[in-house]
Amino acid sequence: MQIDALPQAKYAGETYDLLRKKVSDSAWYAAQVDADSIIASPKQEAALEKTAYDSAIKANSLDALKAYLSEFPNGAHRKEVIERAVNLAKADPQKLVALASLASVAPKALDLIPVSERVLLIGPEGLRVQDVLALLESGVVEGVVASKIKGAGKAYKDFAVDELAMLKQLEVPDTIVQAMLDATAAAKRKKETDDASAALRAEIDALKQLIAAQAKAPAGGSGASSKPAQTVQTKEGPMDMAASCAKRLAALKGCGALPMGASICQTAAKSSFPCALQ
Repeated sequence: MQIDALPQAKYAGETYDLLRKKVSDSAWYAAQVDADSIIASPKQEAALEKTAYDSAIKANSLDALKAYLSEFPNGAHRKEVIERAVNLAKADPQKLVALASLASVAPKALDLIPVSERVLLIGPEGLRVQDVLALLESGVVEGVVASKIKGAGKAYKDFAVDELAMLKQLEVPDTIVQAMLDATAAAKRKKETDDASAALRAEIDALKQLIAAQAKAPAGGSGASSKPAQTVQTKEGPMDMAASCAKRLAALKGCGALPMGASICQTAAKSSFPCALQ
């Protein structure tokens, strides 16, 4: 068994990367080690996090706190560390630069700073609100900046009322604010589409494996344990379960070619062709 064959849904992110570092493919294959045996237990993980937390607090530097947040994005001390990091960033001579750096690691840090500073840091790197203001002040026309925002394909946010008011106070043109909202909506739609496509691909792969496994299974004999082929009602009339599963697979593959409405197509394929192979 190779490392790449591991279920990444189970051994995901940093844990999966750590797994690859600890055991090479060849060593893994030779030793046939159970992956669970080389992954830190919850108790060990908590101890590692506590050590990293103590080290970051002792150093009391923005870089050390950011390192903790990067290594343990869901750590038990995350909230406290973010609060400490925000206070350090506020005291930095280049406050906005420090806050932007912190926000890139912990976006929630923006919630802890005044709206007058928060809105300046909203947006993708290089096109944050403060960058957009700098472009406008340098003489770049609104239309060009708006096109740049939309073309980047990155989200800003669905601005809260106080943020919209602050954008107006900062004299960000309405056309620019609208471009930011449009970019955010487009990024959200893209993520939803990408997630739906990934789910569809996963379902197709699982169904392929199910059908392949069924095809390889030995045929039932004439003994008492043999089972007759199960017949199900489909959109096209009665058919055996294996045929219905094959029909569903074909229908799902067709759903993947649709630019929009794939989820509706997916639901229709499932309801039209039952599949419950064992």
